[in-house]
Amino acid sequence: MFSASGVASMISTIAAELEAVVPAIAGVAGVAADEVTKIATAVEGVKAAASGLADAESHAAAQPIMSRIVADVNGVLTSLANLPLPPAAGMVMRIVQVLVPTVIGIATIVWPATPATEAPAAEAPAAPAA
Repeated sequence: MFSASGVASMISTIAAELEAVVPAIAGVAGVAADEVTKIATAVEGVKAAASGLADAESHAAAQPIMSRIVADVNGVLTSLANLPLPPAAGMVMRIVQVLVPTVIGIATIVWPATPATEAPAAEAPAAPAA
């Protein structure tokens, strides 16, 4: 069965994959240093949120953390949408687009909303323009 630590581990793995792409992004000609910093900061946000997610004991506690993760992942994907990424980095981005909504779905199993705590679900990451 799924658990809070399992969801946190999945998010940590996604963050590690995103983190591994940052040096490749920094090496892309024409990518401003501040854009790389923005991406790296968003990845750090995903990592920090993942560690907080492991301790979430309820839907109410998990929901803002999941929303932060989605916002940070969307920030990364939006920043990368129009960059000429190396093939491996582009593949990681496409995988992240699929995995994050899946993990959000799993999170709703781990932390089901009750009528008293039900909040709007975190949105799935936006697909970057092709």
